Amino acid sequence: MRNRRRLCALAAAWVLASTPHAGAGVDAVEPAPALSPEYELTVADGARLRALFRQNAWMKELAASNLYRGALVRLGPVLYAVEPKASWKGRLGDFLAERFLDGRPVRMSYFRAPDLVSPFGITLPNVSRAEHEAARLVVAALRSGPDVATAVPAAEGLVQTVAVTPVALSLQRFAVVETPTCLTVSRDPRIAAVLSRRCTAEARPPAAVLEVDTRAFFTSWSAVLEKLFGVERRLRLTFGWDAARSRFTPAGGELALAQEHILGTGPADASLLASIPADTLFFTTVFVPDPGPLSIASVETYFETARGKHDARAVPVTLLYLGMHAAAKDKAEALSALLVPQPRADDPALAELDALFNQNAAYEVHASRACPGYVALSPSRTALEQIADVCGGRRPSFRQMSPKLLAVFTAQPVSAGAFWNAGAFFKSALLWGWKRDTPRVAEDEPNAPRGEAPLPPELVAAAQLLDQLPMYGFAGRVRGNTVVLTGAEP
Repeated sequence: MRNRRRLCALAAAWVLASTPHAGAGVDAVEPAPALSPEYELTVADGARLRALFRQNAWMKELAASNLYRGALVRLGPVLYAVEPKASWKGRLGDFLAERFLDGRPVRMSYFRAPDLVSPFGITLPNVSRAEHEAARLVVAALRSGPDVATAVPAAEGLVQTVAVTPVALSLQRFAVVETPTCLTVSRDPRIAAVLSRRCTAEARPPAAVLEVDTRAFFTSWSAVLEKLFGVERRLRLTFGWDAARSRFTPAGGELALAQEHILGTGPADASLLASIPADTLFFTTVFVPDPGPLSIASVETYFETARGKHDARAVPVTLLYLGMHAAAKDKAEALSALLVPQPRADDPALAELDALFNQNAAYEVHASRACPGYVALSPSRTALEQIADVCGGRRPSFRQMSPKLLAVFTAQPVSAGAFWNAGAFFKSALLWGWKRDTPRVAEDEPNAPRGEAPLPPELVAAAQLLDQLPMYGFAGRVRGNTVVLTGAEP
């Protein structure tokens, strides 16, 4: 019994401490480690990518920035190269856009695994006979060596070998797999091989689809999401196309659930939204059976019985991420927190919380009752101070966001929802990277913030540019074994 209690507390503290990363054959050999994408974006018409880069106002500004030039240090020589031996005219990027992108789906995948040359891969599915012949000629012209047999996991513990062609252009090296119906390209041969085995495209896809592996996105929370809440690994977000402004807009989505999930439905009321900082980079809310007062005994019972509480009142549990922070001695600290409904917020209740979350000396979780009806839990005192400032009226709350964005969460009862401020998220990551990798300067250095090196003009410009990216909100309710989401932006 004591071990189970410690396990419950340890799991909860661990959650809080970590936040938001050609020819083939089949052989009966020891399977290689599985390699699957963590994030995958599919655009129904590749021509819209060209329109996005050439006609969108923000992308035009980006194209003139140092941020864009730095991002293309490796790809630029390839996309803008002219190959004298080939049969096309102009630049390679123009040729690929005209031959392979217009009117066809394009899939971009991100993987995370040890020893990858690059985590990215591109797939062009449903290649026609004429396009296949064009791809074959391009690959033949750029081939830099014989095909490399690359093993990928197949069904039932078998391994499939895929012939991957090495390609070189303007001192850049790529791995390509060209089949009668598909073309995959990556810098890593394993990624090219894996993508070539999963080339199926939807018959009538949305303008764009982003698929997320929830286990990868919520790394520290994945066990709780799967084992307790019943959330499956697949989150699918769909986007429409705004032709007037050449941009993708949020439309909807689906979150897959196990048959024995515990998600319920309830209102995202004003008190919850008033407890969330307006400058939150990311938050997600799920409605689950009310756990009641949080104590060692009640949490242990909840973990054992929650699956059977389908008729219990559902309450919102919210995970917040406010960015990174340099704590004492420049130690990196994630500003993450949980908001849990707790009508009792007296001293005995907080003492029970302290006993629940701090049974192990390796973890220290703090609690704040500054928000009426909720208790905020976090290993970071700074995160709790920011939430307390919001509930005390000293900082704006999410309740003050645009009506269009709030309507996604408040127009009807919901089962789950999420908000992502893309601009602030990337800006925060950029500034944290600078702070983490830049030596602290003397406190008396002129024109420098106290204890920190000043940002160079290039980073100031990049931060201002990233800050213009949009915010996205998705929320919806359970239908069967799926949460059907509606998307919106301000």
